Amino acid sequence: MADRFDWGRRRQAEEVLLSLRDEAQSFAAQLPREVRENMDSLCHEMDKRFGDHTLPETYRRNLQKLKKHYDETYQKFSARVAENVRKAYPGVGDELYNSLCVENMLSGIQDQDVAYDVLTKRPKTVDEAINLLTWHQSCKNGLNSKRANKHSDDDEYDDKDENTEIRRVNQKRYVTEERLQQFGRELRDSLVKEVTEGIKDTIVDTCRKVNKEDRENWRKNKENLVCFACEGKGHIAKNCPLRRQENRRNKNQENKPQNDNQGRERQKEKSEKLVSNVNKGQRQF
Repeated sequence: MADRFDWGRRRQAEEVLLSLRDEAQSFAAQLPREVRENMDSLCHEMDKRFGDHTLPETYRRNLQKLKKHYDETYQKFSARVAENVRKAYPGVGDELYNSLCVENMLSGIQDQDVAYDVLTKRPKTVDEAINLLTWHQSCKNGLNSKRANKHSDDDEYDDKDENTEIRRVNQKRYVTEERLQQFGRELRDSLVKEVTEGIKDTIVDTCRKVNKEDRENWRKNKENLVCFACEGKGHIAKNCPLRRQENRRNKNQENKPQNDNQGRERQKEKSEKLVSNVNKGQRQF
């Protein structure tokens, strides 16, 4: 517009001052008059106050973290990438600028398989990369739709089966009442089995623990036991050694007369047999 109306530097500065608003207008009002009347000085002061003083290294670091949003189009994402590349690499040529934009845009895409396929095509500009990405995305959506149709056909085929366990109503799938009852029975049986096994294991462990404790207590209290038969310590009347010896002695005494009588009878029989044999021999001679 300044070239069209042939404005001088002073007129350009006046038009800029008239277009300022809010904080920029307040800042320009505090500048010296010589600065406000000179376009170059005014632009220099405004750039010092409101310009972007971030270092290029910061934008390069941001490029490494820049990722495409899920609901963001490729065009919007490429614009964000181009803005950061322009600030991260100021003064580069057009060829290197386009190469950097393509490389950083492809690295920020979520589906890196598609990005690698596009990179192998060696796009020279961002527009070519966007066209390739759009083509790959359309192909991928077509495959997904075919798979979805195949699954829907399989579901319809399954619904025709009389023994199906799921019903479809208004594109929604519901489990049948028979399947719910069967599931309830299976769940009940499994719970009963688990609870029974748990109780059984608990009872066995408790009995083992009690028996072990009883044996330990018996060993500890054995020395303090008193026998009611001999009044000795360390055993009970049932296991009393003196009582056992006495019982054994009484038993031997009871069996001794019988043994003597049997021996006498055997000796008498032997003597009678001997006498009879002698008599038989004398008769033969």
